[in-house]
Amino acid sequence: MAGARDLARLFASTLDAVDGVRVVDEPTRRAMVAPLSDGVDAVLGIRTAFGSGVQLPFPHFPMVSADSYGHEAAGGSAVMASAELELAIGFTTNVFPNTMGVSPTLLALLPTVLSCARDESPRRPPRGTR
Repeated sequence: MAGARDLARLFASTLDAVDGVRVVDEPTRRAMVAPLSDGVDAVLGIRTAFGSGVQLPFPHFPMVSADSYGHEAAGGSAVMASAELELAIGFTTNVFPNTMGVSPTLLALLPTVLSCARDESPRRPPRGTR
């Protein structure tokens, strides 16, 4: 059991040191995210992709970049990290929605998170211009 902040800190510490602690070095992180399986899950009936103990992006859980890794959990919770974006995200809810996999709410938020991470937010025109 963990909260969103703790999950994000844990996955951030796979990218770099957090408060002086990095849980895996870079060669280990790269090995962890090397694809080991990609195909239709025999139980879920949907395509999934896995590295060593982490999910990799797949259609039902695209995460934030092609190099992302993480895991979805019960009730729609999820965690992910991206070395490219230097970003870790934890998402939990205080309810247990009847959903399979990652929360539709998180999926709806990901484009905005990605836009902020890449600083692609629309710029406001200077005052006095249209």
